[in-house]
Amino acid sequence: MSTERFKEGQIIPYQGRFEDGAGNGITDAAGVIAIRRTSNNNYWNGATWQVAFVTNVMSEISDANVPGFWKYDFDSSVGDAVDNYVAEMIDTSGNSSNKLGLSFSYVGNYIDSIETTVDDTNTKVTAQDAQLLKILGLQHENFVLEPTAFENNEMTAGDVRIYDSKATAELDDKVSGLIAKYSVTAPRTGGELDKFTQTLEP
Repeated sequence: MSTERFKEGQIIPYQGRFEDGAGNGITDAAGVIAIRRTSNNNYWNGATWQVAFVTNVMSEISDANVPGFWKYDFDSSVGDAVDNYVAEMIDTSGNSSNKLGLSFSYVGNYIDSIETTVDDTNTKVTAQDAQLLKILGLQHENFVLEPTAFENNEMTAGDVRIYDSKATAELDDKVSGLIAKYSVTAPRTGGELDKFTQTLEP
């Protein structure tokens, strides 16, 4: 039998049809369901998990429209975040076979977990992008240096803009293909360069 998969905390709608020996739906006696958690083989008693085998009463869906069909809604949030469950539906009327079969359910590692992983990956990629910008600020083949301040005809400040191609660098419209912009300072004393500083602008 195949295993149905559910998101963490999702309601698992267990359903089954109970029949008498002639194949008629049973409506006069409630079916019960046993739900076992495979991580520790404990059973759900309707309020908590216990070691001993126990069943829960199922509800009839509609004796007029779908006679013999019973259901039990299991809230998977009462289990572990990720687990497997085996549900066994049992007829208590004595008119049919004792066990109708097993239903297998797996909870967890669904699309919500994948989305979290994608978010984590995006965060890491963003961090890597920041590191790449630092590298590009030091070595890049397409950049423009625009002096903004002078002292005795010597540049003491300026802007450095790096672009994604030769064409956009030559265009230098400060928008097209702009990867990053840096501020440069080069203070001087007595005509001699004190230091050269380049910082990334937000």
